[in-house]
Amino acid sequence: VAPALERLDEMATIGEEHMRAGKYAEAIKVYEKIMGNPTYENILSVKFDLAWAYYLTGAFEKAIPLFTDLSSIRAPSAVIKAQALFLLADCYARLAATQDEKNADRKKNIKKALELHTAFQTQNSKSPNIPQSLYGRGYAYFLNSQHTEAEADLKNLMRAYPNSSAAQDANYLLASVYSQQGLDHMKAGRKDEAKRFLGKASDIFG
Repeated sequence: VAPALERLDEMATIGEEHMRAGKYAEAIKVYEKIMGNPTYENILSVKFDLAWAYYLTGAFEKAIPLFTDLSSIRAPSAVIKAQALFLLADCYARLAATQDEKNADRKKNIKKALELHTAFQTQNSKSPNIPQSLYGRGYAYFLNSQHTEAEADLKNLMRAYPNSSAAQDANYLLASVYSQQGLDHMKAGRKDEAKRFLGKASDIFG
């Protein structure tokens, strides 16, 4: 028997309180129970909160189908649709980062992250999440060893949004991009090139 509407509202409120208190595992338990009642009138906002809790706890594979649904034509609003698309792109990149380089899914997940971040940026050019999306796409390029593309996104972010929190993160990621390029040149025996890139990295860390 489906719980009464009041009971579901009460559960949703408890879930929100757990989220505010940072008790994500507790919130997940409550939200998962509510999801068993697909006719509940606030099911879409519960679905978003559950996906967000999965994302925050690193359960990216569980978050992906929910964000996929919320970024589709079934999205309850344009704002939710845009946010879900951004988080979906980020989920794919973060999931790829946890996977072994020999894992075939890793490449697929990076490709998906790149496609979705690009779609997000094209469709939502005025979104406050654009700096984070540029960082996210730069990070996905970095995971894919596309260092030139990663550098372009990160520099673009720092130039266009110098005061955003993402710009600081981008600077450190750029140092990692340069370090990796330096090591790659080193392995290939190109000492001068290696020195140049490692120097650029240490200038940032300096």
